[in-house]
Amino acid sequence: MRKLIVCVCAACLARGAEVAVPAEARAGEERVGIPKFALDPGPLVLSREAAPWRHIEALGEQAGIWGAAGGTLEAWAYPWKLFDRFELAFSADRGKTFRPARDLARVQTAAPHMAQLGLADDRFAATVTLFVPLRLAGLVVLLDVETSADLLIAARFRPSLAPMQMAPPAKLDIAYDAARGEIVAADPERGLALRVGSPFAIGREPLPGGVEELRLRVTGTAARRFFVPILCGIRDPRQPSVEATIDELRSRLDAHFAAAAAYYGALLADAPAVSSPDEDVNAALAWSVVSLAQLRVRNPFLGPGIVSGYSSSGDGARPRYCWFFDEPTLGSWAFLRLGRGDLVREAFTFLQRYQREDGKTVHEVAQSLHLQPDYFTQYRYAYIHTDGPVYFLAAYGHYLKSTGDLEFIRSHWPMILKAFAWCCSVADPEDGLLRIEPSDWGSAESSFSVWKDTQLEAMWVQALRAVAYLAEAMEDPGLAARCRELETGARASIEAKLWNESASTYLWGLDRAGRPLPARVPHHAVGIWLGSFRPDRALESVKTMASADCRADWGVRSLALGEQSADPAAYQTGSVWPVWNAGLLIADFKLGRTAEAFRNFKFMVRARTLDGLGPMPEVLHGRFWKRLEEGVPHQLFSELAVVNGFFDGLLGLEVDVPARRAALAPRLPPAWGRLHVARIPFGAERFDATLVRKEGVYDIEVLRGAGPPIELVLAPRLPAGAVVREAAVDGKACDWRVEADGTGTVVHIAFAHPGGRKSARITFSGGIECLPVDEEVPSGGTSRNLRLIEAALDGDVWLMTVEGLPGRDYFVEILTALVPGETRRARVVQASRGGFMLRLRAPDDARVTASGFARWNAQVTLRSRA
Repeated sequence: MRKLIVCVCAACLARGAEVAVPAEARAGEERVGIPKFALDPGPLVLSREAAPWRHIEALGEQAGIWGAAGGTLEAWAYPWKLFDRFELAFSADRGKTFRPARDLARVQTAAPHMAQLGLADDRFAATVTLFVPLRLAGLVVLLDVETSADLLIAARFRPSLAPMQMAPPAKLDIAYDAARGEIVAADPERGLALRVGSPFAIGREPLPGGVEELRLRVTGTAARRFFVPILCGIRDPRQPSVEATIDELRSRLDAHFAAAAAYYGALLADAPAVSSPDEDVNAALAWSVVSLAQLRVRNPFLGPGIVSGYSSSGDGARPRYCWFFDEPTLGSWAFLRLGRGDLVREAFTFLQRYQREDGKTVHEVAQSLHLQPDYFTQYRYAYIHTDGPVYFLAAYGHYLKSTGDLEFIRSHWPMILKAFAWCCSVADPEDGLLRIEPSDWGSAESSFSVWKDTQLEAMWVQALRAVAYLAEAMEDPGLAARCRELETGARASIEAKLWNESASTYLWGLDRAGRPLPARVPHHAVGIWLGSFRPDRALESVKTMASADCRADWGVRSLALGEQSADPAAYQTGSVWPVWNAGLLIADFKLGRTAEAFRNFKFMVRARTLDGLGPMPEVLHGRFWKRLEEGVPHQLFSELAVVNGFFDGLLGLEVDVPARRAALAPRLPPAWGRLHVARIPFGAERFDATLVRKEGVYDIEVLRGAGPPIELVLAPRLPAGAVVREAAVDGKACDWRVEADGTGTVVHIAFAHPGGRKSARITFSGGIECLPVDEEVPSGGTSRNLRLIEAALDGDVWLMTVEGLPGRDYFVEILTALVPGETRRARVVQASRGGFMLRLRAPDDARVTASGFARWNAQVTLRSRA
């Protein structure tokens, strides 16, 4: 049997009943398919054993096909749903029995431009490829079949032609075009026609439930020479000839395939590229480039924009969230780190067309907007978020800092001022905090009872800071001064009204009676990442969120276990959202909690292949390591956990292009001795950074092309207790400054970089780092690994506050040249010149919390080696 090549896809169920084929359809000459060509997946490939629940997708800018590998697929040509319940079945006994493709699936693979499923039976094998051209309202399900006998293939699907988020036509006119081998479903009222066919088609059979079956026959001779395509296209008012679309696919499929592969190749060649000791991290960041680019769609009635995700609509017409949201605001932090300012501009320009006259920005725009003239007045979700304008304002500031593109800001300045005015109109004059309108949501979509939301207020601080920055660029010093004054007041009010001293974290917010809402939620972690809070309280807050009640092994829960409404299976109140988890892990990196940050980050990297292969899921279950079924398999803002988790967290990147300033504050995990990042965006420029850390030496080299000089600020984090001996730039001693506490030693160096290659070297001695040894959590497994609430060096004692499951042994690797002495609630089980291993177990008297974990303190005294 031939080697199975690729995979992600195909949807597939089948019925075993024999379906009669009309006699007239059986006649005909040997069918001619598409001549075979190489289906090269390219260098970025994910592959694993097929699983029926795994999400699969193939996406273009005008159409897409997606679903579950063992379920059924649906297809869209925006804004129309083409069909759902698509499945394949195969018969090698002349139609007596059909085997569903899901029973034959062996291997699943994803590449940026296609998805495949490898099938194998005792009598035949096939690779099913899903492919959607970049800019064509059509798609193909392509079969590469190996069989010595005739094979019958049943392609079953239910035609829809429903506009997205609207009801399907009351009735479709369905016929079979024998000359073209195509099933035709038409909606005469809207002038729509769907065609699904194949040159190997021999007939059509209507099935119960509105399902259609297209029957194909393939001989062994034809299978050796040709691909077997199932081609799909639509006629609508902007695409008058569906036959032309299908003929284009059939005659030039190889060219479309090559164009799609080249497009993604060019994207990756221009994007930042990471080379670390961890190949999973390197690949995850490359997939971020792809997954974010795939959220761009071209709606023929509305133009290009960014949708929020892709997920099954079932029997309905709401493929969450394949329409336009304001997520590119916070999502711009990820787009801009990858150099995609073009997509940010396009998204903002699209969304701001729908800004209200009073300045409030839009939250949702339907892809079928042209069919819903009363959408903005009748659809409550269009403007439901009070925090929407706040995120827009913060994002505009971040855009200018990242790109230096003042012309874009100038063109949007009237809209920026209107959004700012709207925010001021809902600000409470007593404390300067924003009030959530009675029918609105804030940072969470789980309650209308929240009046002042801590994360909303944190982003209001960022918005004020951003507008001040923008106002200076626009030469409006009065507005800049006003924003700084408002920011000072808002910050003071946050600390006075929203800090929960008894819980050592910030409140969710205040209810509409002004009473505190003490539920432990993680939303404000994004504000901690961005610097909206007092540093000491920010640190206490992330320690609280590190507890097992708040955090699963794979991230922080949307509501902590033990809270009244907590449910790990609930979409908003107990699940794990990568977007909020991004805030926590980046905050952990920035606050000197590198070990916990990196462990959390690695789970976000693994989430890329937890359900689908490539995209980031929207929501994870709060108790089991799996995607929450209600969540979306491909989601925009989840990319923050990977992209910004790396660039803002681990690498510590900050840029201010108008000020010609770049900063790197790397927090390398202990196991990483080297890191290279190519093509880091700095406006229209790019630079490379190489970090090498070995015993007693930390080298940072920055390579950039010609251009005006930049100020380069370096602040690498060294181990706790490290003593800095010297710092030099290009071999010459330089000024340096040290910040040190029990968690680490940060060395600050700043110098002008005129272009070319500049290198800094820091020499140091001593130091201590720790790294808990984690157990792999299998798909569907539960949390089991140690929580490192706090770890710090106090004199000659290494102190840890930890949580773990009672009765379970945990191991923590201590990396140091020092040797262990006396221990408390820990035991040394292994030692070497590079450090030692501690074994920890919860004491019998430790209190067990709602998560089933117990908390205790452990310590080890350190001494110099004799």
